[in-house]
Amino acid sequence: MNTIYLSNNFKDNNVLNKLINKSPELKPLQKYKDKNKLIKNLKEDNLKTETILIDINDKKEAPVCLAKKIKEIDSRIRIVLIMDKRNKAAEAFAVDVEDYLLKPFSRKRFKKTIRRLKREKI
Repeated sequence: MNTIYLSNNFKDNNVLNKLINKSPELKPLQKYKDKNKLIKNLKEDNLKTETILIDINDKKEAPVCLAKKIKEIDSRIRIVLIMDKRNKAAEAFAVDVEDYLLKPFSRKRFKKTIRRLKREKI
């Protein structure tokens, strides 16, 4: 799966990078730190993005709002939100994200998400 990873969470970057790189199902295309650059590039997407993993802390724009913008650009893109707030899960699923990983999560839980994405691939 062609995968983009958006993160401004420097503390957790190494752990998630290792999980992504050890998942043969994921084909990392690009890593972003800037959500605005991601949105701009998605609008002119030549990479054929299939999946986006979002791990951001942003007081101005919630990750759920960003997921909604991405779905408006391309509703086929599957989104996984990685957050440390349990109370945003219902909101996330309302905008049709594929999964919501609550930090801290295990490698086993990450693999479950990847299997789900692979199974739901169209």
